[in-house]
Order: sequence, then structure tokens, then C-alpha cells
Amino acid sequence: MKNPYRDISAAILRFASDFANENEMTALNLDAHADPESWPEGDFIGPSDVVIDFGDGEIKVTMAFVISTQSDTNLHRMDELVNLLVNKLQIGQRILVRDAIAGTPKGYLISHLGVRAGAVLNTETQPAKPVFVNLISDLALLRS
Repeated sequence: MKNPYRDISAAILRFASDFANENEMTALNLDAHADPESWPEGDFIGPSDVVIDFGDGEIKVTMAFVISTQSDTNLHRMDELVNLLVNKLQIGQRILVRDAIAGTPKGYLISHLGVRAGAVLNTETQPAKPVFVNLISDLALLRS
């Protein structure tokens, strides 16, 4: 099997993009926009601190999806968005992985070990909240 790094990265960004479209916000790869000064105006979601482990015959992903809202007094909108995201990432929920070039389905990343909503990150520009998740590839599980 070829290295699925690109497919997994694309699947994670696609999940964020789908969530953004469902909730009228912007999606971006926060690993490419680490400086809050480069963040877009308005509400957004993006993957951050993505670590993909290819060891021991399993493929595991540890990461955060960061949600940020703007002009959100008392962060009520952020709380609702975090609630929706946590529901989508509960143990057993799946993220479809497609071949990043051909678009054909390859398998799933499955949430395991629970989800954790972190503390609000108060930046100079706008607040952001990370939602941490651990994922495992179903292809890796089939081999073990």
C-alpha cells in the first residue's frame, strides 16, 4: 500500500471544509496560518497540530480542529459550534478518506479515545478554541 499521508491530510481538510459549509463559516489549514494575524475575518474552522503516526502497523492521527468566532459576545456562537463539532467527533464517528488525486474512497479515519474541548485561546485578533481528537485508520485496524 502506498503511503497515505496526502490522502489523510486531504480528508482532514475536507472534513473541516464540510463543517464550515454546513455552518456558514470559512475553513483553512491552520498549520499554514499559524500566525493569528493571517486569519480570515469572521468565523472559521481549521485543522491544527496534525500528527500522523505510521508506526507499529497502525495509522494514528492526533490533532485539533480550531474554531474561531468574531464579534461573538460571551462566545455563545463558539459554544454552539464546538458542541456541533464534538458531536461529529464522538468515539466511533468516521471521516471518509479518499485518494487525494483520483477521489476514490479508500477507507475511514475513526474517532477513538474520546474528544476534548480545550480552553479558549485569547489571541490579539479573535478568540479560538481547540477541539482535540484521536483518529485511527480502519485500514490499519484490518491488518492487525
